[in-house]
Amino acid sequence: MRSRLGFYEQFEVVQVKPAIMHASPNLLQTRSIGYLDAIVLASAHTAGCDRLWTKDMNAGEVINGVRIVNPFLDV
Repeated sequence: MRSRLGFYEQFEVVQVKPAIMHASPNLLQTRSIGYLDAIVLASAHTAGCDRLWTKDMNAGEVINGVRIVNPFLDV
């Protein structure tokens, strides 16, 4: 259990604040992604992430400096 907690402590938790909520509609207008995906992308950008691992978005696309990576595709 302690090793699992240690693993999760390395990740930053991003609180969805108004700035992220305001960034989401911009992504909705410029990209063909859903509302919740826009919030996830805006949160990743705010946290300084350079990659977002997901199977639900366009792999290889870079949005606001965040590269979309599908973990189930050969990279």
